[in-house]
Amino acid sequence: MKPLAFSSRSRPRPRAAPVPGRRLRVVGVCVLALGLGTAGLVYALETRNAAPGMEDLVPGYSQANSRQMGIYYGHAGEIMWGWREDLARPGVQAAIIIAIASFVAVGCFRAAWLDAEDARKP
Repeated sequence: MKPLAFSSRSRPRPRAAPVPGRRLRVVGVCVLALGLGTAGLVYALETRNAAPGMEDLVPGYSQANSRQMGIYYGHAGEIMWGWREDLARPGVQAAIIIAIASFVAVGCFRAAWLDAEDARKP
């Protein structure tokens, strides 16, 4: 081994300039992947442990409850009862999770694109 003088040692190279918007793109991909994974997990867990619903146990339950809600609260009550039943399904819950994750990821990608556009301008 040959001793080197201090001046001949290699100096650390300066870091390259960061790519504009790179972090936001990474965050967008992570949010999207996490949202898809969470939606898949929610769907798998909810369908695996699914007990029979009220409609399976008592045929006509949903229709009778919808009618009762219509009597008490009018047409808005029927609509709200339908929404409540829809939101209780695992497929709809997974779709909502995917939609929210996609919306946040698109926001991150858009912000990254705007950051890159600002960096290109002199």
